[in-house]
Amino acid sequence: MLKQTENLLILDNAKKENCTNKPYPYFYQEEILPQGLCKDLVTNYPNYDLVSKGNWEKNNFRFNFSTIDVLQNENKIPKIWYDFIKANASQAFFNSFTSLFEEELLTRYPTLGKTKQDLERLKVGIRKMDSFSTHDVLLDIQIAGNTPVQSSKSVRERHIDDPRKIFGALLYLRLDDDDSVGGELEISESKGKKFKFYNNVYIHDKYSKTSKMVPYKKNNFVLFLNSPLSWHGVTQRQPTKFPRLFVNVIAEVKEPLFGIKQYQDKLDHFLASLKIRSYNKY
Repeated sequence: MLKQTENLLILDNAKKENCTNKPYPYFYQEEILPQGLCKDLVTNYPNYDLVSKGNWEKNNFRFNFSTIDVLQNENKIPKIWYDFIKANASQAFFNSFTSLFEEELLTRYPTLGKTKQDLERLKVGIRKMDSFSTHDVLLDIQIAGNTPVQSSKSVRERHIDDPRKIFGALLYLRLDDDDSVGGELEISESKGKKFKFYNNVYIHDKYSKTSKMVPYKKNNFVLFLNSPLSWHGVTQRQPTKFPRLFVNVIAEVKEPLFGIKQYQDKLDHFLASLKIRSYNKY
């Protein structure tokens, strides 16, 4: 079992040298957690039906059991998971993040702050529980995953996240006997200077190419800053009885950090509007 002296913070052992700016700012580190902690999280993963909210039988279904869900179900969540989620949905986690990306944050997101001290003064709350009237940033540490695959299907194509998100992060908790194929995180980059999104946040393959594959491997952790160029997706999963298990981390602010209107595919929006009008006839 986990020793009481071991720290529960995901970024407690983070190494600055694992940050890169190519093709966009992200952090990737294997074996991010102490082995004992990681083993406890995998061994004591919460009830599948609970965290998937009754959707476990669906094909390759993506589920997110948010921090607020964990706090409201303390008696149903293993103690190690309750303590882990509570520890990371915190000011301490966010401060560790800002120390890793201080220069990039000050350069790319001036609305967050112009100095290191400004970043340190950002008040962090819990998403869906606290509000932007009293907090600057809302964190969500989610027990997340995808259900087993009955028929082969991509998890999610290349895209960017909501412009209100500062970053996205994934901590993989792959089961030891999982022999499934697919489910890697694909970090992508532009083939040229010009590109267009479709359906608001998705990027056409003709504009993008793979830069790095982050393996779906236990205790692998990746965190990336969100921007119009932070393109990422998940590779297609082949049929398997195994779920894809991970911790999903989100940090949101009230107002968008960047605009995406100028990158939109006008033809795609026109076709989408026709489809909507057609649906509205019935």
